[in-house]
Amino acid sequence: MRHSRKLVDAIVRRYPDYGKATDEYILGLIEVLSTYPVEVQEELADIRIGISARTKFLPTHFEIVELGNEIEQRLAHQNRPRGPLLVRDTRPYNPQQIPVYLDRYNNRISEREAEEKADAYCKMCDGMKRAERMLEYVKHLGNGSLLDGWIVLQERGETEPPSEFQMNIIGR
Repeated sequence: MRHSRKLVDAIVRRYPDYGKATDEYILGLIEVLSTYPVEVQEELADIRIGISARTKFLPTHFEIVELGNEIEQRLAHQNRPRGPLLVRDTRPYNPQQIPVYLDRYNNRISEREAEEKADAYCKMCDGMKRAERMLEYVKHLGNGSLLDGWIVLQERGETEPPSEFQMNIIGR
């Protein structure tokens, strides 16, 4: 960040109207410049080929980003390794059995994600069983009427069926 600050200061001082630059403008330029590698920053600040050689007035952030991306692409192209980009793997092929987990949309998921989904499903099933048990208890209290059962439940102030209550599971 310090390096970027020095370079921005050098860039801005090359313009005759550099005193008009606000603090927000300077901080923005430092922030933009610091996103690039040091080589790109140095070339942006170069007096012969940098941003001050390409713009008449104080440079906009857009102009710096545009030139920075251009320099970055050129340097990446120059530093690209010569020769074939793909190299044949000559190691012996030794496949390992890795368990494959699929979600309900047939997307591959990791073992951790599969365990999390299974835990969430178990919690949902437990919640459904608890809700069914509560519904049966309310029906039991109201002698078949849910409304009467809820009124009785509210009068008693209960939130759970008693542990000795058994659901009537005939026909399920």
